[in-house]
Amino acid sequence: MTSKPAVSIILLAFRDLEGLARAIDSVERSVPDTIPYEVIVYANGVAREHIEHLCSHPQVRILTSAVNRGFAGGCNAAVSEARGEYILLLNDDVVVAEGWLEPLLELAHRRPDAGAIGSRILAADGTLREAGAVVWKDGATHGVATPPDDTQYMAVRAVDYSSAASLLVRKSTWEKIGGICEDYFPAYYEDVDLAFSIWAAGEKVLYQPKSVVFHDESVSTERDYRIFLLYRNREKFAEKWKERLACHEERVQSNLDASVHRSVLRAQGYPRQVLVCGTLSELEDARHQIGALGQAGYGVAIAICDRSSDRSQTLGHPSLGGPAGSAALLISQLGQMGVETVALGREGLTTHLERPEILYSAALLLPSLQQEQAAIRAAQPMATILPIEPPKDLPGMAETQAEAVSQSNNLATMSPKTVQKGRLVAMLDIAMATTRERYA
Repeated sequence: MTSKPAVSIILLAFRDLEGLARAIDSVERSVPDTIPYEVIVYANGVAREHIEHLCSHPQVRILTSAVNRGFAGGCNAAVSEARGEYILLLNDDVVVAEGWLEPLLELAHRRPDAGAIGSRILAADGTLREAGAVVWKDGATHGVATPPDDTQYMAVRAVDYSSAASLLVRKSTWEKIGGICEDYFPAYYEDVDLAFSIWAAGEKVLYQPKSVVFHDESVSTERDYRIFLLYRNREKFAEKWKERLACHEERVQSNLDASVHRSVLRAQGYPRQVLVCGTLSELEDARHQIGALGQAGYGVAIAICDRSSDRSQTLGHPSLGGPAGSAALLISQLGQMGVETVALGREGLTTHLERPEILYSAALLLPSLQQEQAAIRAAQPMATILPIEPPKDLPGMAETQAEAVSQSNNLATMSPKTVQKGRLVAMLDIAMATTRERYA
């Protein structure tokens, strides 16, 4: 470890030493040689000789404590010895997917306003457990998740918090907020408090869907004791952050999807919601314009409305090893620009638009959907309906995953003058202003 690492990966050793070994092995397999890194294993009341044989990798350093300092205390002690520009908190019961680290670092470089960035968390069987998380008014938390193979929540977005199972934090941000709060000893709610502290410091917490980890249920604490800690620490957290939580939503169990939807929008600052509808090929042609809308401050989603397309083409995600069809690549590309994909597998477009919590400021219709204007207007009467034509002179769609990754990185960093995309933003601004005048 002669060169200074770009990132310091922090793992706490407590009880699950087999899980710790799997986590370290997965990091070793995943991180490319081009990224200098270090792994700091903090033995939280575990004798050094019990873990030394697990940590033989040359990038690993072991720090020890004679007593269990808890999750926060262990993290703070480890970070005080970290040399990286970034801190990456990683649970000892996590296995990281190939290519997990690069998207976190790329997004951090691209978004200097982000103090922390979390990963997409899957269960061992591939079921989505968390795509960022919301915090309810009473301090309870809820991992944002969807049914298997859903296309929703594949976009970069701001979140209330992201689990420290895999969380990248700027070292400067960590120092700015004074580290992670140790009031929740021994465990639970420290990462929620960390996120709220980052938000309070004027920085953002983001979710990066291209960074994927597999996370087993915790085995560090007994179930009854874990439940006790969760309830006790939730009360501490809710009291500490009661002023900020006052504007959060109540959890309505009878309509949980709607509660989550409102919470997701609030965490993003309630951007005006725009839906772009068309066939896959139309959306591919218009992807630069669609991405420009997100850069202009709109909350953008696409609806892939191929009536006869193979449904598998609209599912999966390249970083998950899903089908590398054109739709999966488009979803990944636009997702890096903050553009969501509406999941129509469970419902048709009209059914989606008729859901009471779904309120779009505008619906942009590519040619194949323009005959549906009346139905869409009936479902979203307050929305601006704008027929558009995709441009024909922009770069073609990537045909391979490697090309898609390259294009995704390029698209996300293009300036508005780089491609012909300002026109659609201007058209939409004018059309929405006209709509507001009509209803004023």
